[in-house]
Amino acid sequence: MPTSAPMGTYIYCIAHTQPFEDGHTFNARAIGGPDHPARLLRYNNLVAVVSDVPAQRLDIKRDYLLAHEAVILETMERSDVIPLSFGTIARDDTEVIEKLLKAAYEELSQQFEVIQGCVERDLKVLWNQERLF
Repeated sequence: MPTSAPMGTYIYCIAHTQPFEDGHTFNARAIGGPDHPARLLRYNNLVAVVSDVPAQRLDIKRDYLLAHEAVILETMERSDVIPLSFGTIARDDTEVIEKLLKAAYEELSQQFEVIQGCVERDLKVLWNQERLF
């Protein structure tokens, strides 16, 4: 990914701080590539999982989508998560902390109470249209 553009902070998801207190480093390749790995921004008992990317709109490419998913899946191995939409980029780390974690702290905490212990499942349905009708 070219780095001539100013850098922004890509946001993958929100998680709890406690499961990451061991200094966890991410193995999943982040959208910013190996030079810009996924990392954590902390506020109270929440973390935003982020990485540095050029501050421009991201093309919807397979590699980027897979990286987005891989970072979220690795985070889910340790904590419940609130995923953000693909392509969510903040100006910088301070904006993520102030305008997301701090400003929406109560709402995010309430959402974690709702999703605690829940499991996300995908359902894929295949059918033979001729036999169905």
